[in-house]
Amino acid sequence: MTDVPTPAGIYIHFPFCQARCNYCSFVSFPFDTNAVSAYTGSLESEISLWSRAYGALSPHQTRLFDSIYIGGGTPSIVDASYWEPVLDILNRGFNIANDAEITIEGNPGSINRSKAKSWRSLGINRISLGAQSFHDTELAAMGRSHRSKDITSAFGILRQEGFHNISMDLLIGYPAQTLDSVRKSLESIFICRPDHVSVYLLEIKSGASMEKLFSSGELVPLDEDLSADMYELVCCEMMGQGYEQYEISNFCKPGFEAVHNMKYWIDGFYLGIGAGAHGRLDDVRYSNFQNMTKYADRLSRSEFPWESQVELNPRTRMVEALLMGLRLNRGVDLIGIGQRYSMDVRKFVSDRLEGLEEYGLFEFRGDILRLTDRGRLVSNTVLERLL
Repeated sequence: MTDVPTPAGIYIHFPFCQARCNYCSFVSFPFDTNAVSAYTGSLESEISLWSRAYGALSPHQTRLFDSIYIGGGTPSIVDASYWEPVLDILNRGFNIANDAEITIEGNPGSINRSKAKSWRSLGINRISLGAQSFHDTELAAMGRSHRSKDITSAFGILRQEGFHNISMDLLIGYPAQTLDSVRKSLESIFICRPDHVSVYLLEIKSGASMEKLFSSGELVPLDEDLSADMYELVCCEMMGQGYEQYEISNFCKPGFEAVHNMKYWIDGFYLGIGAGAHGRLDDVRYSNFQNMTKYADRLSRSEFPWESQVELNPRTRMVEALLMGLRLNRGVDLIGIGQRYSMDVRKFVSDRLEGLEEYGLFEFRGDILRLTDRGRLVSNTVLERLL
């Protein structure tokens, strides 16, 4: 008897924005009507390829997909009808669960009642709202195109149109932010009462325009201790309002964990579709071409548009499962991972973390390894030891 694979996810990348935020390092390009129109054809071609590999026309046709995530970029800037053929080909090409979580990322300034109605009719049932801050001065500094009033307006529209699963993003650790400004943004979030909140600590990666501002001294990074204080404040306030912290950066009302994002943290299977998208198969991790011409050219030849691919051996998968699983507050089951990859994971962990026990950064609860509250503040200290 063969094991039934765990449900998988599908990520769709829409790499276009009307304006690029200065902290962003994701693959994105200026919005252009012709380019966006051409991109639809490329997406449909790639979805068809994957359908023959893991969908209805493949030997893996029984694999269930229980999440679809449309991210970007800013996928909410196009008319909702843009997503109809994409979702249609996904539903025809894959075994999509009847209760699948289907998310679209939305910029508050680009959401209106017409789009909300159309998204609902297309089966989209979860919105990830890129709020980032409720202070107009901070939003302007970040390069965001919306203002605080747009957040509350968009949220109200989405609730009125029947969206019962709405997530909000909050960015902390941004230069000039203060504990008081973060606290006031949290107060605005609690007035809205979203079902899920993702809180990201500013991390400048290659490709973000802020990288040059920091290098030149035009911007000074926030003090690390202050950033840590902001994170502790968020954790305390969120839990005080009845939200559960289930992952280092994510909080939710009971039962509203992000189904799709859990794929990343539990060693899951997910397809990454679109220019610059990343995917993870059973034993391969891959990334698509970021260059739009190369991406489209590969697809025109009925080839997967992979720019890179890495074969994952059991040891690599075991380490990745540890690193990602430790982001979850519940921790990781060392016995379960060991059985999956035929390794003594408890010994591996004990050897790698030797000497760190006295700092109280992690704990064993039977065969479960988890970070403590203190450990989540400095998680890289533990995770780097396991690499």
